[in-house]
Amino acid sequence: MATAVTAKAHKHIRRYLDTARTKWVMLRFLEGSLKVLAVTGIVVLLSFLADNALTLSPWLRGSLLGVCIVVFLGGLGREMFLLTYRVPSDESMARIIEKKHPDLDNRVINSVMLSKKELSGGAAMIVSSLVNSTAATVDRFDLRGIVNVKRLRQFAVAAVLVLVLLVGYGFAMPQHFGNAFKRFIMPFKYVPPITDTRIAVEPGDITVGYGRPVDIIARVSGEMPSVVTVYFRVKGKGDFISKEMEFNGQDFIHSFTSVTDDIQYYVIAGDAKSPRFLLTRSVVPSVARLDIEFTFPDFTFLGTKVLKEASGAITALKDTRVKLIGTSNVTLGNASIVLNDEKTLTVPTEGKNFTAEFTVETDGFYIIRLQDVEGVRNENPSRHPITLIADKNPEVRIIRPHAEVTTSPEREVIISFQAADNFGLKWIEVAYRLNAGEEQIADHWELKPGTKISVDQARLGTWVTSRPATTSHGSCA
Repeated sequence: MATAVTAKAHKHIRRYLDTARTKWVMLRFLEGSLKVLAVTGIVVLLSFLADNALTLSPWLRGSLLGVCIVVFLGGLGREMFLLTYRVPSDESMARIIEKKHPDLDNRVINSVMLSKKELSGGAAMIVSSLVNSTAATVDRFDLRGIVNVKRLRQFAVAAVLVLVLLVGYGFAMPQHFGNAFKRFIMPFKYVPPITDTRIAVEPGDITVGYGRPVDIIARVSGEMPSVVTVYFRVKGKGDFISKEMEFNGQDFIHSFTSVTDDIQYYVIAGDAKSPRFLLTRSVVPSVARLDIEFTFPDFTFLGTKVLKEASGAITALKDTRVKLIGTSNVTLGNASIVLNDEKTLTVPTEGKNFTAEFTVETDGFYIIRLQDVEGVRNENPSRHPITLIADKNPEVRIIRPHAEVTTSPEREVIISFQAADNFGLKWIEVAYRLNAGEEQIADHWELKPGTKISVDQARLGTWVTSRPATTSHGSCA
């Protein structure tokens, strides 16, 4: 019976310690959370006030936002870590209770420690009596004081005070509070600070056609400044140049007459400063690659040839058909070819590609005009020369005999010759004349198409019968 009573008393003491431990953990976590909230609130309040007064930079606002997040989440995480790995054991919890309630006279700690030992006889009876007595006594002692209530109250007061200050700040100066709040939760997005002068800038970020003009317009409200200044520079190069903007009676304006580079700019009016904007110069259309296809006249037997990655210069025979196969650096809206500043050919386009065909008729030049889908043109495009190649007459040279020959009917005369043409021979004829008679064709033969030079010979024999003969010439085409 005594053993049963002792076991029941042990369980009662353990429940008492578990209850005390749960309250201790909750109160300590509450204490730590109030401390974290108070510190975080102070950082937030001071950051908001500093931004309203000093207009903090995006990087500084981002850093302070990071500090707030680290303080809050890091503080809560630290408290949870400490409570998880430092939960008091039964002995430690008993000491905490005994320290708060000295009247227990170490009975709780003794009951916990002695109950773990193997005892017998009289010692066991003494321990059982102690445990039963302690179990009957502990319920009379209040557990609310096991945590330092004074510190808990101090942190609670601090947290409430900071909360009151933040709420009061929001009610007293809602515009300033809301502005600081937006600027901190979006530190790298432009949110204009509270200023006496307010400014709106147009066109902001915009893409401008190469060489096109653009007006920067500043609309000012609130306290009107005497001077509004625009600051600008070529993107990433050098210092900003300042120019006073002109007032037209309603807005302040500065004009860029010709945008040929990417330009960064911002405007300052009184205590207001706009974000940085970018005028992006659009890419000027140009020919990235050009292939030229030549279809030569039939008599040349040259057929069709393609010149890859050509410079654009054309050298060809008259009546040569030329096809331009081009690729632009941008998507094209339309394209055209201008021949000798006289004739304009509309050119079909597909994406970045274009093709054009014309026949070479005279010396001169041609121009490729391009326009992208946004209407940007290649102003002052290059002139590409067109040069005609002359089709020279065929040349014939008698190799043998070296001069006129007079011969008898019985002798055979051998004629050796060389014929040439800069684009190709089609046929060759050998002609002769009997004394002062009419010229006659001795022989005619066709050549392989494209033959530029031919060396051959002919025999004069049976063509000349009863009278002496004189060789005349050869001809070819």
